[in-house]
Amino acid sequence: MRRLLGYTLILLFTILILAIVVAVVVLLQTVDPEQYKPEVETFSFADTLANYAYDLDSLKAIIGKNKGLPEGFELAAAIAYSAYPQPKELM
Repeated sequence: MRRLLGYTLILLFTILILAIVVAVVVLLQTVDPEQYKPEVETFSFADTLANYAYDLDSLKAIIGKNKGLPEGFELAAAIAYSAYPQPKELM
């Protein structure tokens, strides 16, 4: 019993030391409180889906009836499925 208590105390002491080390490392970090925009040039491209009107029923005819279209994203999912019409009858 005494041995178990000794192991428990050693384990708790080790966890306490690790927590203190982590807290000290986090607190000693120098972080700039102001956020800056990165200086990296990003590639800007036009939204390819915005300039077209899609009919969900015709897209469903292309992709088949067995596809689950997530609620709220039916059109986007149907467009994505229509890129691969080969598995039309797959579930």
